[in-house]
Amino acid sequence: MLHTNYASCEVQIPQLPGPSKDAAKRLDRREPKALMDDFVSSLKKSPSCRVHALLVGGTKEAEVDHFSWQCTDHLIHKKDRRLLRFDLGESIPVGSRSFSSHLDALLRRALDSDEGEAIEHALRKRLRQQMDAVWIDFGVLRPAPGQAIPIPKWLSYCCDVLGGHCPPNCRVIAVLGVEFPEDELSALRQCVSDYQDELREHGAHQAFRCDYLEPHPMVTEADLHHFFDEVSNTSCPVRLRKKAAKLIFRCSAGVYADSVRLIEKGEREKWDEHYFYELEPTHGKGLSDTKKRRFE
Repeated sequence: MLHTNYASCEVQIPQLPGPSKDAAKRLDRREPKALMDDFVSSLKKSPSCRVHALLVGGTKEAEVDHFSWQCTDHLIHKKDRRLLRFDLGESIPVGSRSFSSHLDALLRRALDSDEGEAIEHALRKRLRQQMDAVWIDFGVLRPAPGQAIPIPKWLSYCCDVLGGHCPPNCRVIAVLGVEFPEDELSALRQCVSDYQDELREHGAHQAFRCDYLEPHPMVTEADLHHFFDEVSNTSCPVRLRKKAAKLIFRCSAGVYADSVRLIEKGEREKWDEHYFYELEPTHGKGLSDTKKRRFE
């Protein structure tokens, strides 16, 4: 079995609170966020396609585990999308005939559904009026080197089970993340491409879509300035935001994970003088110590 680091299964129904100040949800990802809005809009308008599966691959530095929350946060608070979100997952069996039934059990638990109840009925009960889409987050896989992962099986489950049991008035976006070394990411991309070819060959591409996304592990200085320009993103005083963006970019060298940690460190330390002192390039010792701690 391939064991994953999932939190306990829970159901999250967005109630549109104020936007989150979590840097991991708000920094960068502007292109994927825009793409997600296009996907939701296209899926909602499609007369035939009911399920869109997204495989999200990235290195550890790309922090793939934040991607799903980041996108739904953007869609709900910035685009006023009405999403019904479910988080599910524990361990996904590999090389087992029980793969589909295992995911069925996780989905039923998230839907608070009885074992004998059809998934279509369980989904129908949870739908709200004028709902744009149901977002199902399968979490993030972190396979050991050389370990097989069930991507084709997961795509088939999304196509055959979710697609087959999705009510006519329902649209589903299913998301699975995979944390991989950079030199192996092309294999994920090819896996999805091969499945897309198979769908077209069997004429199934009209009812089910799948795509591969790869959030970039680097951010630009402009990305950081955009983050600090948004008033709701941070408690950093306005007069210090330009300075913060420049120093964080210089100190993190644009690495996404390090940029997030530096922003979170600033929030914890109230953006005080000592924080900026550590980031100043002229204070080599402070910068070195900060880098050694990886900004935690």
